[in-house]
Amino acid sequence: TVETPCGPYTGCTLPEEHRICAVSILRAADCMLGEVRAMMPSVAVGKILIQRDEATALPQLMYSKLPPDVATRPVLLLDPMLATGGSAVAAVKVLVEAGVPPENIVFVNVVCVREGLAALAAAYPAVKVVTGAIDPILNEKKYIVPGLGDFGDRYFGELPCAQLEPAWCALTRPSSIRAGDRHGRTLMLSQRNAALEYSETSRRPP
Repeated sequence: TVETPCGPYTGCTLPEEHRICAVSILRAADCMLGEVRAMMPSVAVGKILIQRDEATALPQLMYSKLPPDVATRPVLLLDPMLATGGSAVAAVKVLVEAGVPPENIVFVNVVCVREGLAALAAAYPAVKVVTGAIDPILNEKKYIVPGLGDFGDRYFGELPCAQLEPAWCALTRPSSIRAGDRHGRTLMLSQRNAALEYSETSRRPP
């Protein structure tokens, strides 16, 4: 229990870190996995590779590697974006088929949308979700709006500046956001807000 100026808050604590398994959905979630391991060096690690078919927006399982005792561990499932929910549902299915009870899974996320939350809750209602932001809608390409664009390309510095508005060009150079940057998640969220503010300001009439 934490005492706040307005009263007590009863939260929860993580299990002992050597019992936890952190599973990243490749490749974008590897930036989150690095942070988890920096904070909890004793966690076990798993990997799941799911690619989205850009034509159908449906997930395709390409690879998975989990600890042999994953069924006995609480799992932090990591993925920065939750859009349609297809990849998250597919990843949870891999864990459940490996013997992990859904109630032992916490899906850790940076930006999501309600459609994705609803899809994950419909498929696995016992899975808990921790997210940094809930954006309002998906566009016709099933991308989160306003979102962050392609998280993996942006984080690893692979999105051409020609595709970005001027504010994004200055804010998303690889020198300022790169793999292993301890503040990458905070940077990306704050930079998104700055770019959105720039975009709205630039469209206002004089």
